[in-house]
Amino acid sequence: RKTNTDESLIFTFEIPEDYHKSSSAPFIRITPIYLKENIWSDNDSENYRFNFAVETFAKRISDTYQISELIIKRLKEINGICYS
Repeated sequence: RKTNTDESLIFTFEIPEDYHKSSSAPFIRITPIYLKENIWSDNDSENYRFNFAVETFAKRISDTYQISELIIKRLKEINGICYS
């Protein structure tokens, strides 16, 4: 973002009305798709699979693509699996 802001630019579920304008971009929305208990369990801890969608909003498609690529890179660094 070219201007600094103290507000978080990562939203969940609803995007505030103030951000429905392109002048508020870029920002990100994260929404869960589902949380599912995995098959494996050792009776001491359970293994869960977290699936969520990360949506990027920007003024230009090229900006959205760059933001998405950075998010994918960070998720892969922590062994996340990304689907398109």
